[in-house]
Amino acid sequence: MKLFKLLVISMIALAACGNTTTTVDAGPDLVTPPPPPDMCPPVGGAPWKLHLHVKLMDDGKGVALGTQNGSVVHVAASDIAGKGYVWATAPGGAQIANVGTPMEFGFGTMTQTGAGGAGSSLTADIDTTAIYPDGPWEMAFFISITGGNPMNGPQQGDIAGFSIDPVGACEPKVTGVSFRMSVRDADASLSVSNTDPSPHFIRF
Repeated sequence: MKLFKLLVISMIALAACGNTTTTVDAGPDLVTPPPPPDMCPPVGGAPWKLHLHVKLMDDGKGVALGTQNGSVVHVAASDIAGKGYVWATAPGGAQIANVGTPMEFGFGTMTQTGAGGAGSSLTADIDTTAIYPDGPWEMAFFISITGGNPMNGPQQGDIAGFSIDPVGACEPKVTGVSFRMSVRDADASLSVSNTDPSPHFIRF
């Protein structure tokens, strides 16, 4: 578990583009006073599952990804297919490095659909157990493209997922280094792609 914590700390430090982790302000709705508690939906209740679907599309030049300096690079689909990914969960608004032990974590392998080239894709599907009651949750995700030991964290050339999409006034600020997933009376599902209008992936 200590090794996994080091992995997550390393991932978050790199995704934050600095030596410390930071919280990202996702929009004006996060700087206005929060609504009275009785106006926010209740949290708690029956536990549900989280499902994350990742889809990286090949545009004919490869998979287009942002970088830490703001440029865009293309990674060949063949360099992503079959590579391992790591995921972990935490309460909404929490930096995973600060929670001690993630609520859950696991590993998987990127799957390629198509023979490569424009229109082909690399996917990952993550399903947690049913332990998440109503409320916001965090899902951290990165792909070890370099094939190194994932317990060493992402290295140059690896890919990490994140979200700075605006959230409601009743939710904590986004972390900027994980995906926000909100449960409300049902399993929560989120689909993210490198072609989304809002950036969701970065290559180190």
